[in-house]
Amino acid sequence: MGNSVIKGGGLFFILFHVLCYLSSFIIITNTKHSLKLGEVFTQLWFRRNDSFSPWISLEANMNPQMMNLVWFLSITVFFVATEASLLLHKADVLVYNDLGVGIQLMVHCKSRNDDLRVRILGYRNHFEFKFRPQFWGSTLFHCTFKWNGVSHRFNIYEQNRDIHLCNRCLWNITLKGPCMLNSKTSKYDICYPWNA
Repeated sequence: MGNSVIKGGGLFFILFHVLCYLSSFIIITNTKHSLKLGEVFTQLWFRRNDSFSPWISLEANMNPQMMNLVWFLSITVFFVATEASLLLHKADVLVYNDLGVGIQLMVHCKSRNDDLRVRILGYRNHFEFKFRPQFWGSTLFHCTFKWNGVSHRFNIYEQNRDIHLCNRCLWNITLKGPCMLNSKTSKYDICYPWNA
């Protein structure tokens, strides 16, 4: 609420245009023509013609400092686009059975890429998993909860919802629904209805 998140390739798109803007001040000259590096990146990005290969002529006409700057800018964009998720803290999710004495809870959690298998939890036992949230803000783990013929679904970790609430997210699964530990009150008072 009040936070804006750039999703999908939006951040890469912005960084690409910033790179083009910055590099447009670098003019590469040879005896016949001048070429703005930003135009080269734009042509590389939008043109799919195998015969277009500006790097051969660019490398031949660049001084070493200019070449280092181009490589630095390229590596920076590559790092941000592929490896920046390493800068995010790992998330730790713990799911406790708080249904009552003698009620076993079956938990099956998944994400788009991971299946965490079925777990059977006795009363006050827990299941824990850790992961690194995606850089783009789209990490989602959903779980199916079953007990005594009852079945419910809930998104146990939604990055946009939970990243500002917890790094270590503790959940109590109750008969009424899932409740997260509130770090400000030290109580399980952040409660949600079941998804289904």
